[in-house]
Amino acid sequence: MFDYKQVFGQRGHLYNRASQRYPNARAIERKLILDKLDLRRGVTIVDAPAGGGYVADGIVQMFGDDVKVICVEPAAKFAGGIDQRFERLVCPLERIDLPDGSVDRVVSLAGLHHLPSKLAFFAEAARILKPGGIFAAADVLEGTPPARFLNGPVDRYSETGHDGDFLKTGELTRLFEQAGLRPIAEQLISFTWDFPDEPALAEYCKDLFGLTKADPQQVRREIDKILEVFVDHAGMARMVWSLVYGSAVKA
Repeated sequence: MFDYKQVFGQRGHLYNRASQRYPNARAIERKLILDKLDLRRGVTIVDAPAGGGYVADGIVQMFGDDVKVICVEPAAKFAGGIDQRFERLVCPLERIDLPDGSVDRVVSLAGLHHLPSKLAFFAEAARILKPGGIFAAADVLEGTPPARFLNGPVDRYSETGHDGDFLKTGELTRLFEQAGLRPIAEQLISFTWDFPDEPALAEYCKDLFGLTKADPQQVRREIDKILEVFVDHAGMARMVWSLVYGSAVKA
C-alpha cells in the first residue's frame, strides 16, 4: 500500500490537468454516484477524498450555489486544484475536522483503494452525517479489468507505482454495516469514459494515472491489452470502465 499524501502530492497536478482538459470524460461515472445521493437544494455535502474537486464540480453544475460542498483532501498539493468556491479541509480522512452530525451527504468516488483503513474513514463519515443522511461510495472491484490495469501498467509506468487495495464483492456493504449505517444497495456497474478521439484517450490516461514512463502510444497499447475501447464512425473513443457503487443511510 502506497502513501496517499506522497503519491498525490507528487502527481496530483497531472490528475488535475487531465480533468481540466477533458472535464466530461468521466461524466457517466460521476453521475452514477451523484444519483445515489438524493441531492436537493440546501444540503451540505462532503466530498472525500476530493482530489482536485472533480465530484464537487459536478455537484455545482447541477445545483449552483444552492448546496454547500466541503472538499476534504489529505494531500495539500492535490487540493490546490479545488475551485475557490468550495470550502477546503486538508486533513486525514480518519480524522475529519467537522463536528458530529453536521452534514447531510458524504460522497467518495474512486479513492477508497488508496486508503490504509477503509473502515476508519467509513466510521468518520458516519460520525459527521446527520440522522437520515446518505453516504455514497464507489471504487474498483478486485479482479476486474480496471483493477488489473491499475495494479499492472499504472504500477509499472508511473513514478509512484500503484498498489491498490480494491474492494471485494460485498465489502462495501460490510463497511457500511460496520460503521453503523444501513446499506441501501451495492452494484457493479460498467460504463464508458468518453473522448473526442483516440489521441485524447491516451493523453487523458497518461496524465490521470501519472504514466510519465510511457509515451501516449505505449499508453494506448497497454490500454488495448486489458480494457475495451470502442471507436464510432465519427472517431469518438469510448473506454469501458467499471466500479462497485453503494450507498447507505444513517438511522
